[in-house]
Amino acid sequence: MNRPITNSALLHGLYVITQTPNHLPIASAALRGGARLIQLRDHETPAEKRLQIASELRRLTRDFGALFFVCDDVELAEQVSADGVHLEWSSLSLSDARQRLGEGALLSTGANSIERALAAQNAGADYVGVGPIFPTQTKLDAGPAIGFDGLRAIFEAISIPIAAIGGLNASNIAHIPTPMASVVSALADLPNEEQMEVMTRRLIEELASRL
Repeated sequence: MNRPITNSALLHGLYVITQTPNHLPIASAALRGGARLIQLRDHETPAEKRLQIASELRRLTRDFGALFFVCDDVELAEQVSADGVHLEWSSLSLSDARQRLGEGALLSTGANSIERALAAQNAGADYVGVGPIFPTQTKLDAGPAIGFDGLRAIFEAISIPIAAIGGLNASNIAHIPTPMASVVSALADLPNEEQMEVMTRRLIEELASRL
C-alpha cells in the first residue's frame, strides 16, 4: 500500500540538481526563477563543508517554500532536516532511510526500467526518478536513454509520482507527454546566477501546460 505524500502539493514543477562548486548562488537563482525542489548532489566536498552548504540550502529552500533533497547521504539529510533523500540504486536502502528520517520524509531512487520502478515502489519510495529520457553527459553511469516510450511504460506500471530526468532542456522539455511526470529534473550546470535564473524561468514556461 502506498503511503500518502506529506508534501505532495510541492512535488510538482521543476526539480533542480546542483553539483557545481557554486551550489548556493546557483540554487538561489533557480529558486528565484521558480524552481520547486533543489537537490544537492556532491560526493567530493569534505564533510564539514558539505554540511555547511546543505544547511544554507535548507534555509534557502524554506525561505522560498520549496523542497530540499540530499543525494545519497541519509546522515546529511538527517542533520539538516532535509525534506527527503535521493538514493542511488547501488546504495538503495529505503527502509533504513525511512527509519532514520521518519514517516514524513520523501524518499526516491532512480529507475530506467519497469522492473526497477516497481522494485522502488514496493520498497517504499515516495517517487521515482525515471530516465535518462535523453542521452546525458552529466551522469556517465546513467545507462541508455529510454525516451518518451520508456517513460510512458513506467508511468503505466507504477502508481507513485515520477520525476523525469536526464538530457532535458528548453528545446525538448515541452514535449514530455502529459501527465506522465509530476516534476521534471534539470541539472544546474550553468556558470552564473543570471543565466541560471533565466533558464529556470524559461523551462518553467515550457512546462506550464505539461504538468
